[in-house]
Amino acid sequence: MVLRFRGLQKIIKLASLRGKMTTLTETLSNPQTYNQAQTMKKLLVCTDGSDYSDICCQYATWLARLLDAKIDAVHVTEFAQMLEPTLALNVGGGLGMAPVQELYEQIQKLEDQKCEKTQEDTLKLFQEASLSDRVSYHQKTGDLVEILDTFETGDDSCDIVLLGKRGEHANLAKRHLGSSLERVIRSSKKPCLVTPRRFREIKKIAIACDGGPSVEKAVEFLKRTPALKGFDLTLISVDDNLPEGKAQQNLAKAEEPLKAVGYSPKTKLLQGPVEEMITDTVEDEKIDMLIMGAYGHSRIREMLIGSTTTILLHSCQIPLMLFR
Repeated sequence: MVLRFRGLQKIIKLASLRGKMTTLTETLSNPQTYNQAQTMKKLLVCTDGSDYSDICCQYATWLARLLDAKIDAVHVTEFAQMLEPTLALNVGGGLGMAPVQELYEQIQKLEDQKCEKTQEDTLKLFQEASLSDRVSYHQKTGDLVEILDTFETGDDSCDIVLLGKRGEHANLAKRHLGSSLERVIRSSKKPCLVTPRRFREIKKIAIACDGGPSVEKAVEFLKRTPALKGFDLTLISVDDNLPEGKAQQNLAKAEEPLKAVGYSPKTKLLQGPVEEMITDTVEDEKIDMLIMGAYGHSRIREMLIGSTTTILLHSCQIPLMLFR
């Protein structure tokens, strides 16, 4: 009886193993199933209590639902770092150290109250969207770029960074991008979704195709994200004094692999200044999100003639998903 029981155990074990192998084979042979397993599963959302960060949370809600992803919401304050040198230098002068320390404590108290309010408001936004169980909130003090880097590395790292185009001081500098925006985009190891001041439902998506490696990463993202196949997709290539046929090649480089996995993109081959052509197309076609490479040229070139990324961040009033 014991021998028969052990033999039966072996048969059950082999059958179970065979079933697992069959499931694995089916998964690997089905691109849609296999790719879905590799899509973005964790979003990192930067919040500071501003109107822009509230809208950023709304886009995070949309993306989290689309990708069935979790959310890390982080609020970074540099308050302590800014005031510590002041204390060290004792700018109170003849007043002595005590008044400066008292001022520091009062400001710190106000900063703590602001941080508590930011956390409360941010979590409320996700609670109203029925996503509380997916959200982890983090309050940090230090350099923004350095802290975001800790969320981009490790086994449980984020897959994309979301941040508002401007921050809590937007009303003081309405024509300027957020002071930390370019630093974050340039330093980030992950794609960045830069969100505007107002939310609107995303139905139409466009990719600016320049043939570079950043756009290849964007195409790979779409290939690994079957949930985006239901969206209207437009591929844009601009011939701004490119070698003959290069703009068309850039389109084909993005179009062919997307068609191979089931997308049906429209293509637009335009001629003229890149920034103007893309901005006009976004407006004319009522594009809801633009995907593109970010800061692909040297700093010196960008200082001389400007950055396409910065210009489009200014001119396009829609989310920009940036790959580097």
